Amino acid sequence: MVLSKKVKGGFTLLEILIALVIFVLGSVSIWSLFAVAVNTYNESLDHQIATLVAESIMAEFEDVDVAKGKVLLPIYEGKSIHFPDYKYQLKWIDVGDDALLIKLKIFYQRRGQEREFEFRTVMYRSIQQEP
Repeated sequence: MVLSKKVKGGFTLLEILIALVIFVLGSVSIWSLFAVAVNTYNESLDHQIATLVAESIMAEFEDVDVAKGKVLLPIYEGKSIHFPDYKYQLKWIDVGDDALLIKLKIFYQRRGQEREFEFRTVMYRSIQQEP
């Protein structure tokens, strides 16, 4: 008498559940990395725009040269011409030796929160002697 062996094919329920758990864990970790990357990109974009706003504001105020005898208020506040969602506060502090310390704060709102970037630089005034 010949006994036939049954060939067992396919996967068991336990094997499928283990494979599904591994797949879900991998998917969740990749998704969380994607979320972190998007957040980092948005933060980087905000910083880049704030830098552009600062450069734009400094270009506007470079024309107001202290050496030309124009009086500067110690604090300027306003909105950027090119970036209307961004507000700024510009402080000029005379540090002597024909130099000004410039503190520029950029304010904007993202996701209901007000954010702020601060930039500092020193501007030297070039006073030309008249003959």
